[in-house]
Amino acid sequence: MADMWMQQKRYDQAARMCSSAMEIAKVIGSPNQIEVKACHCLYTAFQKQGKHKQALEYLEQFLTAKDSLQKNETIQKLRQMELERQSVADSLNRVEEKFRMELAHQEALRRKDRTVSVLTAIGLGVLALALALWVLMLYFRRRSMRLQARSDELEKQQLLNEIALLRTQVNPHFLFNSLSILSSLVHVDANLSEQFIEQLSRSYRYILEQKEQSLVSLRTELEFIRSYAFLLKIRFDNKFDLVVTLPETLLDSCKIAPLTLQLLVENAVKHNRMSEKEPLVVTVSVENDDALLVKNRLQPRTTAAISTGVGLQNIADRYALLTNRTVWAGETESEFVVRVPLLC
Repeated sequence: MADMWMQQKRYDQAARMCSSAMEIAKVIGSPNQIEVKACHCLYTAFQKQGKHKQALEYLEQFLTAKDSLQKNETIQKLRQMELERQSVADSLNRVEEKFRMELAHQEALRRKDRTVSVLTAIGLGVLALALALWVLMLYFRRRSMRLQARSDELEKQQLLNEIALLRTQVNPHFLFNSLSILSSLVHVDANLSEQFIEQLSRSYRYILEQKEQSLVSLRTELEFIRSYAFLLKIRFDNKFDLVVTLPETLLDSCKIAPLTLQLLVENAVKHNRMSEKEPLVVTVSVENDDALLVKNRLQPRTTAAISTGVGLQNIADRYALLTNRTVWAGETESEFVVRVPLLC
């Protein structure tokens, strides 16, 4: 029905049908295909109506539900593989038991009849069984190895898909807000508008140029995050600030994954309140010359922002491919701290 309303360009009717489908999906239990299709339908309907904010919210829900569904499918496949492996092990145990029983039977025959013909028959039978068992064990071993390799390939592909999504992630809300702020600045302060445009172009040029790179120098990432922070200061009327205290010696010799700082700063803005009396200050420093510390004082919003935790998890997964040192994030008594390994 929703598709029919879409074809007739009655997007409000389509949105109502998809909202009903979303309620059914919630009753069934997330994630499921109905939820994924309903989110995509609502995204399309709101986008066609020009309701971009609602469209973006359902686009994020669609991506999250789709990723969760894919993860569940992968888990089900792994469980099926484990059942197959167990079945193979049981079959081998039955073959071994049968082999032992056959040996016992042959021993009884040897005790009954010591003739050369019986001994020859027993020897040939034992040899045939041993050969069959060896071939069978070799077959199942190779099958088990193929299943394990397939499992590892699926897990790695899932991780690469998440990293690809992270690299192409550009917050549409920030772009829309930036353009809105720019439209108001143009009539008030021409010089500031020119600076705003320059910093905005630098930020998105960096995002487009570096999204395919695995690593960038710390200096390159800092130049970008300063431009990004300038836009945030204008957007929030100087209620936000970024403090960077990094030794000059590390800026060119150490590298990090591109857009790491942008995601962490965006996460801090998303979850913390800010005002003239209590500005949000994000600090970037170094710990033991081998880790980057990104901290902000805990100033939780009165209304908690919706969070899937995908951003921090994607950063952790991304560094898992680059180093055996892990990304750590957590709260102290008064601060939220993220520790990111530097690759020097």
